[in-house]
Amino acid sequence: EFQESQQSLSTLLSNLPGMVYRCLNDRNWTMETVSEGCFELTGYQPAELIGNRDAAYADLIHPDERDGVWEQVQAAVEPRKPFQLEYPIRTREGSWEWVWEQGRGLFAADGSLAALEGFITGIGDRKRVEEVLRRERDFNTTLIQSSPVFFVAINAASDILLMNEM
Repeated sequence: EFQESQQSLSTLLSNLPGMVYRCLNDRNWTMETVSEGCFELTGYQPAELIGNRDAAYADLIHPDERDGVWEQVQAAVEPRKPFQLEYPIRTREGSWEWVWEQGRGLFAADGSLAALEGFITGIGDRKRVEEVLRRERDFNTTLIQSSPVFFVAINAASDILLMNEM
C-alpha cells in the first residue's frame, strides 16, 4: 500500500509543468529534494542540484534578483505565510528563463524553521506577451500624446482613461 502511494505521488509530481522542491533556508537555497520537472525547467538533473552537488539553485537566479528573492522569502517565512515570487534564472544552456515560485516554511515541533517547500514553474511565454503588450501600450500612448488632434478615452463610468495634452 505504501509503495502504491509512493508511485501515485511520483506520477503526480512528474506530470507537473515545473519542479517541486524542499530546500534549506540558506543563501544557496540548498536543495534536499527536487522533482523530475527540474530538468525541463533548468537543464539540470535533480541530483545535480541536491546538496549543491554541481550547482546551487541560488547561482541560477539572476544576480540582480538574488537579494530581493532572499528578502521576500524571509519576510514571508517570519510570520509563517506563504510566498510567491517571479524572477529570472539562467538555465544550464545559458539562456534566461522567467519563473514563478510559490512556497512556504516547514516548521519543526519546536517551532524552528526546518526547510522550505514549494513549486517553481516557467513563465517565460507570459513574460514575453506582457512585454509585447507593454511596448504596444507605450507606442499607442506616444502616438496619442503627439497627435495634433485632441484625444480623450473615457470608460463606461465616465472616468478619463487617457487624454493627450495638445
